[in-house]
Amino acid sequence: MTAEAAEHYSDAHTHLGRLIAYAYQLGTYPTEWAENEDLTAAERDARDEERQADWHATWGRLRRWTHMLGFGGHFATKSRRYSTTHKALRAQRREYHRTSRTDWRNRQPDRLEAEHDDETTLIVCQLTLAGIGWNNTGDAQLAADAADRARAHRQLAKQERTTARPA
Repeated sequence: MTAEAAEHYSDAHTHLGRLIAYAYQLGTYPTEWAENEDLTAAERDARDEERQADWHATWGRLRRWTHMLGFGGHFATKSRRYSTTHKALRAQRREYHRTSRTDWRNRQPDRLEAEHDDETTLIVCQLTLAGIGWNNTGDAQLAADAADRARAHRQLAKQERTTARPA
């Protein structure tokens, strides 16, 4: 991200704008370190190179990741040392769903055996055909008028899209 882009996107009135501004500002290498007068030029150069290397490995990364609000990793990254992998989470989830029904039956075996036999089929709802079409001619006319209005609206929207295109 360039300085112009960071300035364009940073806004002091929004949270994201402040994050962009701070990430860019903190990632900028400081040009003025406190100088120690009793060092030779070679020692000063060596110290500056070491500081610059340390800077680019730590705070300097913020500037490179300004477009990600200073976060230099992937949003779904999980550390293997402190967390688990997505593969392990999916495997545990599959195992849980696979065993959840048997666990439920094992937790309440007495109640299930007392209420229902294993061979029993429980019908919760029975669907039947109530009829096809409309009950009277008034309902049919209302449906036809609604369909006609919907067709006219679609045609008008299509005309507006085709005629309103910029040249």
